[in-house]
Amino acid sequence: MRTTLDLPIDLLDEAMKTTHIKTKTKVIIIA
Repeated sequence: MRTTLDLPIDLLDEAMKTTHIKTKTKVIIIA
């Protein structure tokens, strides 16, 4: 697992967006 310091800001931001989308999807499925 790489640390956030190894990731460019753009890639980190994209990863955060993707994680947020997946989280919302899981919440919708659970709900």
